[in-house]
Amino acid sequence: MKRKSLLNLFRICWIRSSWKLPVLVLICLFSSILELIGIGLVVPLINISFRKDSTSSEGIMKFFEDFFNYINLDISLNIILLIILTIFIFKNLFVFLGDIIRIWITTGIRKSIQNEIISLYEKVDYKYFILKRAGEHSNLIIRECDRYQSLLNNVTKLIISLISILIFSSSIVFLDSKILFFISIIFFGTIIILVPIINKTKFFAQSNVKFYSDLNSSLIDLVKNYSYLKGTENLKRFVFLINKRINGILRINRILGVFSSLLTNLKEPTGIIIVVCLIYFKVSIQQEPLEDVIVLSFILYRTAQRILDIQNNWQRIHESSAGVFFAEETMRDLIENSEPIGKVKKIDFESILKFQNVSFKYNQKNILSNISIEIYPKSIFILYGKSGIGKTTFVKLIMKLLMPDSGKIILGGLDYKKIESKIIRKRIGYVSQDLNLFKGTIRENITFWDQRFMDDEKKIIESMKLASCDDLVDRLDENIGDQGLKLSGGQKQRIIIAREIFKNPSILILDEPTSALDPKNQVNIKRNLLKLRSKFRIIIITHQKSFLKLGDKVLRLDKLKKC
Repeated sequence: MKRKSLLNLFRICWIRSSWKLPVLVLICLFSSILELIGIGLVVPLINISFRKDSTSSEGIMKFFEDFFNYINLDISLNIILLIILTIFIFKNLFVFLGDIIRIWITTGIRKSIQNEIISLYEKVDYKYFILKRAGEHSNLIIRECDRYQSLLNNVTKLIISLISILIFSSSIVFLDSKILFFISIIFFGTIIILVPIINKTKFFAQSNVKFYSDLNSSLIDLVKNYSYLKGTENLKRFVFLINKRINGILRINRILGVFSSLLTNLKEPTGIIIVVCLIYFKVSIQQEPLEDVIVLSFILYRTAQRILDIQNNWQRIHESSAGVFFAEETMRDLIENSEPIGKVKKIDFESILKFQNVSFKYNQKNILSNISIEIYPKSIFILYGKSGIGKTTFVKLIMKLLMPDSGKIILGGLDYKKIESKIIRKRIGYVSQDLNLFKGTIRENITFWDQRFMDDEKKIIESMKLASCDDLVDRLDENIGDQGLKLSGGQKQRIIIAREIFKNPSILILDEPTSALDPKNQVNIKRNLLKLRSKFRIIIITHQKSFLKLGDKVLRLDKLKKC
């Protein structure tokens, strides 16, 4: 996306809409032609009503007389009314069909964009993802995709207006080519008015992307840290920051709303002025037939309306354009920052997991240096060290979220780089310090919405017992709120351990697994981990010395030697 131009926007819309856009164009063409014919039939209608005894005809009336004579049909009031009724019924059916296709195009593209973004997030490199704020991610998927749909909606409306102008202008050339001069005045006059509005709209649209991203980040922080904010009386100060961002968005949206309203409300007075001036000039000064001038006025009125519609749509397109470019550029970045996946799909998870001279740097700082260790299946491996020494980095290397700067990780005799990432991750259970729970019931969180096991009470309860949270069995179908807000820290941690046990992984990683537990539950968890040793390869990350005696092998990162 190097050239942020209107032409580029049309190219994006064409690519995204595929064959559906030409179909819409064809339908709009038919509806505009029918509308033009319907307006033209006003002439014989007036003629029959006021000039029944006329022996000569000219202009539009002559055209319709010749046409009716050609199809051997007499011109009468009833026939004209019937034809007008039929034409406008069919015209509105085409308009309705066009609206359905337009809605189908815009909503379908929005869905495909959202699905594409979610799919790209599955494949994106972890290091790229964490550099972005949470608000940017949520704003992209919700707000900017909404603006993407709004832009597509206005592009299709603009195309419809262009088709109408083309049809009406062609008829004006046939009726009175001099009127095109007035159309040109209208068109260039509105452009003069619109250019400064468009320039301002572009600026405010880009500002809106940042405001909405910041607001989403703040709202996520508010929900995630609500207990702290409220309990420490910092909520009011944080809400003040949120309100500043809301007020910024409000100010921009009001300005954009005024711009849009200005263009919308120019339509009617502009059209009336054109009609009045045209009738006065043609009938009062040039003494032309009123019925011909009325039809010409209607056509010119509709043309002027469509020109102003185009200007309004153009302004709205620019209003949404920043969101579209942001979405397209982000998708391009996500593709460019896809993680290396690996191709090997079959792996022996009962083999030794080896670190061979593994080193990892972050911002040129050595986090891990020349780590060599073997982690056996059906054993407990303890990774011990103080905070910030590299324990979490070690875990992320095992999960293939990060890759070593040097050295190798080997499983089943294969370099980790060659193994397909999802094959490894499917066999990993991870209990992090972040206490990752999701809105839903305890049952849903433990089974992680796997429909095959949602009703497997025996397996669910067994996992809860091993995680020392069987006291919550009677609350199994209770909704625990966003991020488990209805639960205590200890309850959250035990449910998460139950979820990872339920998954039945080959590698079970527990990061400070008892940090939120009381002494009784700490003892229970440690006892149950010894039971699980015969089933899983357990990796415990801790700074608590009490865990050291559980380990079959211990790596002390603070001393970089085995104990």
